[in-house]
Amino acid sequence: MAKSYPDFIMTGSWQDIAAATGYTTIANQKVTIQQKSGFSMLVFMGGASAPGEKDGIAMTRAKAVTGTSDHFWVKGKGRAAVLVED
Repeated sequence: MAKSYPDFIMTGSWQDIAAATGYTTIANQKVTIQQKSGFSMLVFMGGASAPGEKDGIAMTRAKAVTGTSDHFWVKGKGRAAVLVED
């Protein structure tokens, strides 16, 4: 069953959504992350430590990416929607 999570608030530094309080159950699931802010963001799937400063998939407002991983790194400011798919 699909499950939506509260918007993830980004701080401008690399953050692992799967390690954040309230989001740990997304690890190893098929997850969609959508950019909801007017700022651009980076998404990087995988890796136990933060990626390089400019690594990852660049996303602008309303763009989304889906994948399965144990780590979902995001970097940007504003909000990201998080959804575990069926």
